This record gives sequence, structure tokens and C-alpha cells, in this order.
Amino acid sequence: MADKKRLGRPHWTFTLSELRTLMGVEAQKSYDRWSDFRTRVLDPALAAINDFGTVNVKMKIEKRGRSVSAVRFDWHWKDVHEAADTVLENDRHSKARRKKQDTDGAPPMIEDPKEAAQKWWDSLSSEDQDLWADRIGRESEIGGEMRPRPTRIIRELAFSTYQQLEA
Repeated sequence: MADKKRLGRPHWTFTLSELRTLMGVEAQKSYDRWSDFRTRVLDPALAAINDFGTVNVKMKIEKRGRSVSAVRFDWHWKDVHEAADTVLENDRHSKARRKKQDTDGAPPMIEDPKEAAQKWWDSLSSEDQDLWADRIGRESEIGGEMRPRPTRIIRELAFSTYQQLEA
């Protein structure tokens, strides 16, 4: 379609044999019938182009008698706002595309436990920090000897204990 756009035409007509060749299904007998070719190849392709692309495409069937002889595709390129909306939708998960959210608010943030422990620790007074450090233990046995615990370890263990008590 980009090639046809450069020609300045908003439509193009393909014979069925040309279309089957372009879609890469000319050797498959299962698509010899028009209805199978349309429902299994053309309709899904057009749906994907219209949904994900920056162009809207419509298909018109041209018949000779009762049989389909050619297919005409008419297109118009989306304006800047429509294209921007399409790009935003393309960034969403496939299960959420084109679906309205229940609320306009964002989902709750998942906090980093270390960051949450830091915030909690900083909100404590120095006396409370000392009480928690004594409760958790300022030293631990490492390699058979007692060593002082780093403040960050004390802080994280205290926060974990605090969360368990609150629950």
C-alpha cells in the first residue's frame, strides 16, 4: 500500500490470482474457494492492518457473473491524532487493547521492599530505631564469630518484623 500511496491513488484492484500470489497462498488448495480465502486470509489480514496500522482499508468484491473476479481495496491514511491513538493502543497488552478501563486511576504501584523499608525506617525517631535495632539484634553470628550487622540489614529485618506484626 505504501507503493500505491506514492502513486497518489486511494485504491487498487487485484485479480484473485494476483492476490493469492501476494498473500503467499497460491499453492494451498484449501484456499481455492473464495469463502475460505476470504475468511481465513483476507479478513484477518485487514482486521490486523486496520487495528495496528496507520491506514484504514476497506475491501470491495468485484464479480463477473456470480463468481468473484477481483478485489478492490480502498484506503485512507489515518490523521495524526488517529495514528497517535493507534500507537498508544499498540503499546498496550493484547488482552487490553480497545477495552475501556474500569477506572481512570492507575493500578497500585508495587513497592520495592528495600525502598519501603528505607521509608519506614526514616519515619521512625532515633529512639524507635534503637529499640528496633535492639529487638532484631545488632550482631549476628557469621563464620563462627559475632559480627555487627550493617544498618541496612537491621532496617530490612525490622521492617519485615513490623509488617508481620501489622498483618
